This record gives sequence, C-alpha cells and structure tokens, in this order.
Amino acid sequence: TIVYGLMLVVVGGVMTIALALRSSNDISVLRDRAPLFVTLNDGRIQNAYTIKIANMSLVERHYRLTLAGLPQASLSLSGDGTEAGALSLSARANAVETYRIQVRVPHAALTDSSTPVTVTLTPDSDAGQPVRHDSVFLAP
Repeated sequence: TIVYGLMLVVVGGVMTIALALRSSNDISVLRDRAPLFVTLNDGRIQNAYTIKIANMSLVERHYRLTLAGLPQASLSLSGDGTEAGALSLSARANAVETYRIQVRVPHAALTDSSTPVTVTLTPDSDAGQPVRHDSVFLAP
C-alpha cells in the first residue's frame, strides 16, 4: 500500500506541474480547401483561412496576428476591406473566438505553387508567449 500511495503522489504531482505550465493561449489555423486559391483582378493571389483563438484565461485578451514566410503579404478580416501586415484580434475570457481572414500576395512574389507559412499570435500584454502554427499558401 505504501507503493500505491507513492505512485498516487507522483502522478498527482506530475498532473499539477503540467496544469501549472500549460499555455493560456492557443491557435488553430485551417486553410480553406475550396477554392484552393483565388486570382484577383489586380493579379494578386488570395488564400482564405479560419483562425480559432482559444483564450484559457479569466480575462479578455487582445492579440496581434502576423504571417511569416510570404514577402509582401497583406492580411484582412473577412468582411473588412482594410489590408495590413498584421491584424489586431481579441478573445473573450474562457472562450474560443473564430475569425476568417484572407491573405493576399502579388503573384510575382511567389516562387512556388505551395509556400510554407507560419502564423504567429502574440498577446498585446505580458499575457504569455507567442503561439505559432504552420500552414501553407497555395498558388497556381
């Protein structure tokens, strides 16, 4: 019975440490599959993504979303015509917020039909470390 007691204490300690060290922010990036890409009238290529931000804290948080791996890329929220190099997003406390974004890149800036990209979600305050997620940008 002493062995079982020690095992219970060790497992409880490991679970407590894992819970204390878990990130309070998470991101999921889902690239829209249909259509794979859109060629815009101005010649740029557009891909659409669904971004899910999980805020596992007790307060609302504000974030900055950036994209690495594509030169000259611009981001915009679906339904908002404003394009920028980064987006300001927020998530309510203990909630998962869903955003649909478009990424537009000049065709001349692309060197391949599939370009790896990294989406980074950075909290605006000292509310944790940046969270990264890898995806791809498809082009003709």
